[in-house]
Amino acid sequence: MTAIVKGAQPRIVDGCLASSVGGIRRTTRDVTHLCRMATADCASTPVQSPSQHSVCIRLDFESEEKAAMICRTLAVDKEPKRSCAVRNMRTEGSFLIVDITCADAKFLQKSIQNMFDMADLAKQTFDKVGSYEYKSAENVASAPQKKKGRSS
Repeated sequence: MTAIVKGAQPRIVDGCLASSVGGIRRTTRDVTHLCRMATADCASTPVQSPSQHSVCIRLDFESEEKAAMICRTLAVDKEPKRSCAVRNMRTEGSFLIVDITCADAKFLQKSIQNMFDMADLAKQTFDKVGSYEYKSAENVASAPQKKKGRSS
């Protein structure tokens, strides 16, 4: 699983919040502007109010089937009511794209961590269960039988 987090890498420069997005260095005191720049690559991200923080995460699962299965698995797990985060998921080919928006940066961070934990667990489960093979009754019956008894 490869994670690509689309967004600005903010830092403080001369008392202002600075960011480098798309190779252009931008400085602003408006955090909302940085949040909008961070999600500019995700076309379906809804317009946010001035006090919203957001992130767009692309996870590569190397197959469309795996990405779709993990998207359906994670879609049933809703954010806790107290977190106030909104999570939208979709797939594009082998990528799972997750947009998370929240008014509080701390809850956004927790939501991102929770999403990565759940995605990792779902991937491990998919890999484990996906390695099993179906054997029909005919194949099982034709397989050599193990002898029952004690071995010395």
